[in-house]
Order: sequence, then C-alpha cells, then structure tokens
Amino acid sequence: MSDESSGHDRPQVWIDGAEEALRIAEQQLDSGRHLWAIFFCHLAIEKMLKAAVIHKTGQLAPKTHHLLHLLKLSGLCPPAETLTFLRRMNMLSVPTRYPEDQEDIRRTFDHDRTQGFLDKTIEAIRWIRESMRQF
Repeated sequence: MSDESSGHDRPQVWIDGAEEALRIAEQQLDSGRHLWAIFFCHLAIEKMLKAAVIHKTGQLAPKTHHLLHLLKLSGLCPPAETLTFLRRMNMLSVPTRYPEDQEDIRRTFDHDRTQGFLDKTIEAIRWIRESMRQF
C-alpha cells in the first residue's frame, strides 16, 4: 500500500494517531505502567509533530523518533518551557524502547512524576495544534 492511499500524507491521520497515543498513555498511567505511559506520551508528541511537518511542507514526515528534528522541520518555535520539555522527552525515547535502559525509567518515574509528564505532553500537543492553525 502506498503512503498516499494509506493517508500518511494527510495531517489528520497523524493527529488522530497522536490522540490515540495520548489516550493509551492515560490508560497506562491509570494502570500503574509508568514506563509505557512515558513511551506513549513521546509517541503522541511525535505524531503531532509529524502532522505539523506535513501541514507545513505538504510532504511526508521522515521516519524518525527524534522530536527536535521534527520540530525543526515543522518550522514551529515553541516557548522556552515547551522546548525544555520536548528536549527532555526526546532524551526518554531510547530508554523506553530497550530493556537494558527500562529499569532506570521504572525506578525514577512514579505516579506523580509520570502524571506531570502526561500533563506537559497534553500542553505540548495543544500548543502544536494551535500553532498549526497559524500557517
């Protein structure tokens, strides 16, 4: 199946995916699976940034998990607090994916800290969505 026929070239497909990943992050947090909540927070932001890249360029976003690269391609300029959060979340991508790094995440992310990351993820997604409306 080509990217065009699957809808990967349409921002709404990525926005829908971001919203789904955010719902899953909330479910994972509610069930005490903090590692997976963080993983899906990252995925939600990644998908929303890919929507922004497509919205701006009219081309498919690259197959990458690197949030800062996607941010640059999107042309968006986040407020300092959002940029700091995106940098932190970007650094968490690899540790959530590989077993040898996952134990550190499990040790350092309790419910409250994970909830804080989820809240900031929601804020970042809201900011990206609002910024997309401006171009």
